[in-house]
Amino acid sequence: YTYDSVLWTMEVEFLGSLFVFGFLYLFGHSNTRCFAYFAVFAILILTDRLHMMDFLVGIIRCDLLVNKGRIFRFPLSLSFLLVGLGLFMGGLRQEWLALPGVPFWDSIGAVLVIVGIAANADLRALLQTGKLALLGRVSFGLYLVHWLVLMSLGCGLYVLLRNSGIAHDASALSVGVVYVLVSLFMAWLLYGCADRPAIWLGHAVYNGLSRFGRSPAVPATSR
Repeated sequence: YTYDSVLWTMEVEFLGSLFVFGFLYLFGHSNTRCFAYFAVFAILILTDRLHMMDFLVGIIRCDLLVNKGRIFRFPLSLSFLLVGLGLFMGGLRQEWLALPGVPFWDSIGAVLVIVGIAANADLRALLQTGKLALLGRVSFGLYLVHWLVLMSLGCGLYVLLRNSGIAHDASALSVGVVYVLVSLFMAWLLYGCADRPAIWLGHAVYNGLSRFGRSPAVPATSR
């Protein structure tokens, strides 16, 4: 194993972000962007770029939630059901169940989670409270550091405790607490040192390019 194994997603996310920005720049203000959705969908299938499909689905989902928001007004019970089902589907693995389409169930699960949250004001308000909002802000950094902390500090501390004669359950519990706290602290540091400056830089570039004409990343919210 390697300590940076989680970084394989960076290339996909970078290219996906460029795809989203480019699509919105070209079609974000267009009344006929629904045809662009179908055309790009077909191109992705024909070129076997299925990993980019999630980004296209995200654009469509945003378009519908913003411009057809009245359709997506669910009671809290239905939103909880969608979120729970989405989390369940997102956790499925192909080797667990020999069912068709399992590799795409995590994508379907992600759609259900976001729609379930976006469609209920009470659930959105809950997730916007201070501590939960902070957890959301540091989530990307947490993803980046969790494996590093687990395979270094976590494993080392567990071996140390076991060699000291402490039982497995007590060792595992102690390591779990330390692992979570250290991972959150490192994620918070990464948010302050990397995420916030990057967001500021992104806004500066966006505002600078906007002065020369149409915004480079037009949200699908204009119509």
